[in-house]
Amino acid sequence: MNIEWLNSELFLSENRPLRVTGAHGIRVCCLQGTVWITTAGRAEDVFLRSGQWHEIDSGALTLIEGVGQAQIRFERPALVRVASRRWRRLGDELATGLREGAARISRTGRVASGRDSPA
Repeated sequence: MNIEWLNSELFLSENRPLRVTGAHGIRVCCLQGTVWITTAGRAEDVFLRSGQWHEIDSGALTLIEGVGQAQIRFERPALVRVASRRWRRLGDELATGLREGAARISRTGRVASGRDSPA
């Protein structure tokens, strides 16, 4: 995918598909009309209406076409991905802390006094 396409608005028309490759992780936002998206190797096609979006999850050839006249924008949802990774990491850290805390609880139900205290 050409980097200059990101955050650019394009007008599409019927029977004139836009050929896109290497667009894994790129979000197609439908600004106006109806858009048809089909990706090589995928059984289902995607149809978007104004206000809807679809994130391309493959680097394979993707065809994007207007059903009639349509307008789209390509975006890279980097902020969404970064926030998602941070929440996942926080959840992993919390789970690890809970496991370690549970391991310190003795058989009688009392919390052990130190990290190396026998359980």
